[in-house]
Amino acid sequence: MGYTFFSKFDIRTKQELVERIIQDYSNNDFSFQKKCVKGSVMYALMKNPKGEFFNVVFLIKQYKSELGYKTMDESEGPYYYDCPKSYLNAATVEDKSGWRQKCFDYQKLKKRIGHLPNGITIVF
Repeated sequence: MGYTFFSKFDIRTKQELVERIIQDYSNNDFSFQKKCVKGSVMYALMKNPKGEFFNVVFLIKQYKSELGYKTMDESEGPYYYDCPKSYLNAATVEDKSGWRQKCFDYQKLKKRIGHLPNGITIVF
């Protein structure tokens, strides 16, 4: 699916867009439990009607004077892996796509690389 964009008259800031996303996706069936924004990606822990917890990735994008978002839940295996560990641990639906494990792997790699000195070259 594509992006949902709003005109500059409806949504003027990223914070307003985040509030709109929460409003649009919070209803009697689904609810936001936690959310965090990292750059142009918002991660959310959501609860479905069965009481199960799962993660959703919202990509935030600006095109000219419009702000928009694209939604992917963890079953789609989004290519964004910086989801907070607490969200990953709280999810109760089965990780069929392997996305949560990729997030854990990314966090381990990020932690290891964080200890490298500045200016080092990594060769693959």
